[in-house]
Amino acid sequence: MSAINYCVNMGWQNKSIKTGFLMSKNLTSHYPRYVKQDQLFFAVNETNSTPELIIVSSIEPKTYLTENLDDFHSVQRFESRNEWCEILAKNQKDK
Repeated sequence: MSAINYCVNMGWQNKSIKTGFLMSKNLTSHYPRYVKQDQLFFAVNETNSTPELIIVSSIEPKTYLTENLDDFHSVQRFESRNEWCEILAKNQKDK
């Protein structure tokens, strides 16, 4: 829940995000009740775009990841007991 609130507060609804099944449903559907109808995320797990953000967690396998994580850096990590969730952002290329 903290990771979802963080993403909402950052205004990332239109950023390209890659994540696991459960988190994708939490971000894109009002029914789990984590986000309000007007806060839904629109670019989650799109296959035709390179993600700007990756959200990984300890409760889902990382089989969806095809990106090189060296191209990303940690933005925020949330921990509770033995579980964690981490938000990674794509590194900015030098001009």
